[in-house]
Amino acid sequence: MPCGTATALQQYDPDSDVLVLFKYYDPKGRCLTYVGHVFAKLKEPLSHLFPEMRRRAGLPADAELLVHEEVCPGSVNVLADHDKALEAALDSPDDGDILVFQLPPSPRVLHLPTAADYFNDLTQRTEVTFIDRNSNSDHGVTLELSEKTTYSQVAAAVAECLGTQPEMLQFFRPKSYHTTFRESPDQPLKSTFDGTLKDLFLYFHKTRTPKKMFYQRLKIPIKELESKAVFKCVYVDASYKEEKELVVYPNQNGSVADLCTEVKSQLELRDGARLRLLEISNHRITTVFRDDSELRNISSNFSTTRSYRVEELPEDQIEIGPNETLLPVAHFHREPYSCFGIPFLLKIKNGEPFSEVKVRIQKMLDVPEKEYEKWKFAVVFHTRAEYIDNESLSVNLEQLRSPVIGVHLQTRPWLGLDHVNKSTKSRPKAFTEKAIKIHN
Repeated sequence: MPCGTATALQQYDPDSDVLVLFKYYDPKGRCLTYVGHVFAKLKEPLSHLFPEMRRRAGLPADAELLVHEEVCPGSVNVLADHDKALEAALDSPDDGDILVFQLPPSPRVLHLPTAADYFNDLTQRTEVTFIDRNSNSDHGVTLELSEKTTYSQVAAAVAECLGTQPEMLQFFRPKSYHTTFRESPDQPLKSTFDGTLKDLFLYFHKTRTPKKMFYQRLKIPIKELESKAVFKCVYVDASYKEEKELVVYPNQNGSVADLCTEVKSQLELRDGARLRLLEISNHRITTVFRDDSELRNISSNFSTTRSYRVEELPEDQIEIGPNETLLPVAHFHREPYSCFGIPFLLKIKNGEPFSEVKVRIQKMLDVPEKEYEKWKFAVVFHTRAEYIDNESLSVNLEQLRSPVIGVHLQTRPWLGLDHVNKSTKSRPKAFTEKAIKIHN
């Protein structure tokens, strides 16, 4: 210490004095700050230290104080009797005793209002990584949270980190708890979940596996989302070439018409366009749903063999006359039980020459003439194909017609388009360079 700056040490009597450390807790900021130390008289009451506490923390001279003694790391006891002498107030008076003081908790501070809550929270903090379920490249954001944190507090903390609103997030637990980073999300967590973060991770009771949760950003508030059904479907354009996967949220007690209204809100369609819902199984149309069909009776779970398709209703299919019907059409190659591509419905008339039906299909699918010449056509009954070799034949509705709308079409005759599936043709190998020989 430079000359002239030294000061005399404060007098200290080990029999009557004690070194006390001060920490100030701010409930609003949930922050604990060391503000210095004093030598206090053991015989003096605790309240004699209050003026110095207020001065160190920058509090008003008449501010009321709530004082705790930190009896061990992470544990405090409230000192309620301020008139007691230090030697009686403290658990075991000794140099280095720590007094934690604060202003009385405000009713507006609901999270960790007292130093006791703060210390209790410290012992239960855990790190949780939140991963965007819709991004395979997301490394997640890791937050340190208390195991007593509620759903709403978790949502608020994650939303603040992501720069969004808590009600615009949905959370998912992982399906399994392995040591790998990427896992798949389980069913969505209800926003009404009344447990704590600890309840969510009971699987981690005796493991050191990192805790993870998935989230996704929403376009509508979570409360509104949970009142709706989640329906996955595919939209197909008029050319039957482009597909677009959609996730829509109709009312749980709604109908197919409500579903179609939700689909319209996600697409740019012509004015007056009407939509219909189809069930597709193994690349064949198996059901055309009525507009008044209840969604709760329709499972929206995708599988490898079944999906749901929404498409615009062609104008020529809005009205079906007594001598007309909708004929399911599907693509296959050689074996009619192995279909591919996008199936569709075709309106046909009784007595219509089959040659005209072929022309309409070619125009609808926009198939080049040379390629179309190689296509074969067959009426398929179950898995038996009867090829149409004579184009002068006419449509016989007695052979083909049966109810279409609202019924299962799996056993109904359908028109098969037999041609090569170009989408599965072998592609050129990516590497055509000659091998390099290395001589020792």
